[in-house]
Amino acid sequence: MKLYIFILIICSLIYVNSNQNKSDVSANCIQNIVDGINHDYPNNAIQKLNNYQLDNSEYKSWLDTMKINRDGIKIYYLKYRDNHAFLFVSNNMNSTGLGSNFYYWYIHTKNYALHFESLSDTPKLIFFDNKGCLNYYSIDYNSEWLDIKDWDNIKLDISKYELSNKGESFLIEKVSKFCR
Repeated sequence: MKLYIFILIICSLIYVNSNQNKSDVSANCIQNIVDGINHDYPNNAIQKLNNYQLDNSEYKSWLDTMKINRDGIKIYYLKYRDNHAFLFVSNNMNSTGLGSNFYYWYIHTKNYALHFESLSDTPKLIFFDNKGCLNYYSIDYNSEWLDIKDWDNIKLDISKYELSNKGESFLIEKVSKFCR
């Protein structure tokens, strides 16, 4: 019986340690992107809000369609010069089965709204550029990596988008890289 309990404890510690490594690996890649944004666009101010009610049908549809965990919604206010946006992020109520969650973003600007998913819940990956255009990064597992799921060599697709004056998202850049 003591051997059985010992094996359970060891297995639990291995599981906890492997899950911590998964999130740490992605965090290093994300921090590198954030550092670049902070360097190139230092005047974006992000403030975390405790509460903000948005009453529009597209937001309500996002909540329902994406099965958003309403208790876990984080809200941010992004400001750059005369431009501002409200950022809402939460995970899905269902499990992904990948050892990590996707985060679902809803962004509401004064003229447009958009939503996307990403492996990151970092609000600093959303910013206004010097022209006042909203930009954002979406991070996803690389499709080739999904076939093998080698947690020691995570390959991510990092996509940068820009929101046009007409409210359309355009892919600016996409890179695949291993994150260790």
